[in-house]
Amino acid sequence: MKTKNVILFWLFLATTTFPALGQSAGAKLWEFAASPRVFVDPLTGAIQELPAYIFSSPAVGADQTIYFGSGNGEFYALTPAGTKKWSFQTGAEIQSSPAIGRDGTIYFGSVDGKLYALNPDGTRKWDFPTGWDILSSPAIASDGTIYIGSRDQNVYAVNPDGTRKWSFATGGYVDSSPVIGADGTIYVGSFDWNLYALNPDGSEKWRYTYGSGPGPASGSGAGVAIGLDGTLYVTMGVEPRKLYALGSDGTKIWEFAFGSPVVYSYASAPVIGSDGTIYAAANDHKLYAVNPDGTKKWEALIGAYTYSTSAAALGRDGMIYFSGDLSLFAFDSHGVKQWEFVSDQYGVAGGITSIPNLIHPGIIYVGSGNGKFYAIKASAGLAESAWPVSRRDGLQRARATGNVVRTLNALAATTSGSSLKLAANIDPDRSYRLEASADLQSWTTVTNLSSASGESVLSDIIRSDARQRFYRLASP
Repeated sequence: MKTKNVILFWLFLATTTFPALGQSAGAKLWEFAASPRVFVDPLTGAIQELPAYIFSSPAVGADQTIYFGSGNGEFYALTPAGTKKWSFQTGAEIQSSPAIGRDGTIYFGSVDGKLYALNPDGTRKWDFPTGWDILSSPAIASDGTIYIGSRDQNVYAVNPDGTRKWSFATGGYVDSSPVIGADGTIYVGSFDWNLYALNPDGSEKWRYTYGSGPGPASGSGAGVAIGLDGTLYVTMGVEPRKLYALGSDGTKIWEFAFGSPVVYSYASAPVIGSDGTIYAAANDHKLYAVNPDGTKKWEALIGAYTYSTSAAALGRDGMIYFSGDLSLFAFDSHGVKQWEFVSDQYGVAGGITSIPNLIHPGIIYVGSGNGKFYAIKASAGLAESAWPVSRRDGLQRARATGNVVRTLNALAATTSGSSLKLAANIDPDRSYRLEASADLQSWTTVTNLSSASGESVLSDIIRSDARQRFYRLASP
């Protein structure tokens, strides 16, 4: 059986070489230009080539392949060095952010109204049509079910083979992206001014109404992050913007008002720091840090002309990264700006536009309105918290596990008497083998590993007949 060896030796040794990691934080490591978008003037018929703006937040696979969509309808896979592995053409622009399944399948939506499933080599596995545009991003349950919203006002549950499991009708566009609780509950906002909690069978568990207005496009959806205790932190588009803390039963714990009272504008989805601080930005040029009890910790002015801000990505060293109208910003945990990266040119959709993703080696991936995708040096890797980035982690499955996000596929070892204690951080949707060797040539299986939480701790007897013993994780 073919195996994929993901960890070797006592310490984690990355099998992929990351470029220019010695550079200072905020430095551009590389850039990739998406193919231009072709625009035909409806009056004159003139053809123009315009930048293919990148709104899609990138997902990063176990092999460090980077996946994202663009405004030209093309979906890209890049190597960690920024070269194109492959691309796949859809029928319209892609604003949806991809999620990666247990077998490496990549799921994303397109404005052509379809949910796509691609194999890791870029070939189409299947596509699932909905009734209208998809701007929502998928979430993946532990059983492989994919959840996504559509502008046809429905939330869809799709089986791993591409067949419909169920659909749930709301009263408005579902541009918001579903997230999944540790118990399997699906949470998603609709433009009908409701946040819905759905059971895995598609029945409604509860709804929280946060406003009112006419028509299916009057609301502004909701962004959700889930704490370790199951508390939902939700930004909703009311006047002014509000950050809510809701219990898993839908009861309001507290609310925090922020932003300017401008109707129908978006607030960024919240993220959660390692100390429980909740971070969100709004349309008043400010970034907010809110304590777990709902009181303001601090607010920081981003820039006088920065109106649109993304959800943040949190670093292990307390840094906060997010994109604004023209830039990628880095603030420290006290709300002080440390640096700003400005793209070299602006497109029709502005400068930096996508939600950044931060991977554990300390690299930020982010897209721009000028059709370029950037790799930027960070000062540390992703924070170990319940929800440190918009779709929770690099795989972007948007599913809580009850534990903090940690470096995926990593082993840590400590000694305790005559035993060795091994802690493995693994993909909760996959099975592994822990293998041992004394010579790095022949390997034996110590035990099989799987964990719904993504963490597994075990012990192995220290061998007296071997000076050294090496361990690795292997998966089918």
